[in-house]
Amino acid sequence: MSENPKWIHHPGDTYSVVTCQYVGNVRHGFRPFYALKAGPFKQRATAWRHGVAELGHDDFNLAVVRNGLLVAMLWDDELVDDDSEVLADVSLQTHVDWEGQP
Repeated sequence: MSENPKWIHHPGDTYSVVTCQYVGNVRHGFRPFYALKAGPFKQRATAWRHGVAELGHDDFNLAVVRNGLLVAMLWDDELVDDDSEVLADVSLQTHVDWEGQP
């Protein structure tokens, strides 16, 4: 059983494939680098299949956009992150609007 909750989908949600790599070094530390790979897709399953086909693996996340704003990051159908600091970082790097923006 996973410790991450299942995502509750809302009508109109769209999904984009996002990868994350950590860059840096031991001396100066590491930070995540997010890249938008594909999307938006109207169906989560379509985005997931596209990500697996495009990347050849399932080591990616789905950015959930609701009403034009980034609201969460998923892995398959599980909530990975909805923390405002993480979403702000993803938004800045992928140019997907975030709900915490004024």
